[in-house]
Amino acid sequence: MDFQPIEGAHDPAHTLCAKSKAYVDYACDKDMPATAALDKLSPLMKSVYQAICPGSNGDRAIDELCVAAKDRWQSLRASRLIIRHESEWANPSKWKSLTAELEKETGANAQYAAEQRRIEKLVWWEEVKAKLPDLPGPAVFHMHPVGMVGNFQAKHPLITIEMLAAANPSGSTTYHESLLAHLNTFAEKYNVTTPKRIAHFLSQIEAESKFRNVEENLFYNSQNMKVIFGCKPKPRGASAPAATISENDVECNYGKLRPKLWSETDFYENNPENLANYVYENRYENGAESTGDGYRYRGRGLIQTTFKANYRVLTEEHNRRFPDDPQDFVAHPDLILTNLAYGIESAFVYWTVTRNINPIADTGDVATVSRFVNGGTHGIAARRASYNRLALLLDLSSDPGQ
Repeated sequence: MDFQPIEGAHDPAHTLCAKSKAYVDYACDKDMPATAALDKLSPLMKSVYQAICPGSNGDRAIDELCVAAKDRWQSLRASRLIIRHESEWANPSKWKSLTAELEKETGANAQYAAEQRRIEKLVWWEEVKAKLPDLPGPAVFHMHPVGMVGNFQAKHPLITIEMLAAANPSGSTTYHESLLAHLNTFAEKYNVTTPKRIAHFLSQIEAESKFRNVEENLFYNSQNMKVIFGCKPKPRGASAPAATISENDVECNYGKLRPKLWSETDFYENNPENLANYVYENRYENGAESTGDGYRYRGRGLIQTTFKANYRVLTEEHNRRFPDDPQDFVAHPDLILTNLAYGIESAFVYWTVTRNINPIADTGDVATVSRFVNGGTHGIAARRASYNRLALLLDLSSDPGQ
């Protein structure tokens, strides 16, 4: 259960503010500084505001509370609150303080007196308590009955639309909705089930693919393919980069890793199939260049499953967890692209099985997790920003970086 009890001092007249006058000033749009600010709220409503609007700065707190019901996620948060205050069905005299403040602004108004009489006819608490001595006093906890019942009837998702919007703000709600059921199915199956694991997983997927089920782009010109695939990596502690770009070509400072990118440049540049077959040959169960395995098992999915070995692992893990849906991704690698569910599952297999990142995510920061995902800290600022947006929603500490 994720319900939250809230108590605190409150305006007896049930306005949002600590005092009725402050609310009347706000409602009358008085030319006063910060009439809607957080410090105008009662202690009780400050707690409500912070629960409904996490991450907001409070400058327009009353405005935000007044429109919260129009936002489905703020409404959902409100439905999970159990708030203690005096019942509206008791002590009708409490409304008189509000009427008095209103009349200071508008003058006497017969409508106020009529409303007071109407309220007095509706109250029932004291009348019932006279017959039921065990009935508590009117200061009781109030809950959202539909929200409470739904808590026991529905299985709450691990990942929500709100989380996807935070992780991937450029994505549309329609696209996020198409992902949601699959993300929740695989999050449960692959044990991405804690707030930290979810925040790290979603923020890394945002950085890797922006949640798009795509294939690896291997369309490189001569210069880029040599820089990315052609040179031996820089040794630890060395200062010079692996490659230096000159006017005419790319120079490898520590030796060439794939010399055919220089001797047969025309065959590989701007040709994804030829390039993949060469640079991915004889790696992770791929065969030689001539087998075509490099291109056949190129990167696909939300986190770019690459190499025959990883397609085999995806097949084994999927069939173990979903025996009623047997698949062979080694024989049919394009299933990852043509079926969104498999493209999403491939990312979970990489995360939980291939790289075993769940225990890293439990204690690690964004930089540590990023190194396990892609071997370095490329795009670390964007990864951290996405993580921190999710941290606000999931009540996690933000990642300040270095």
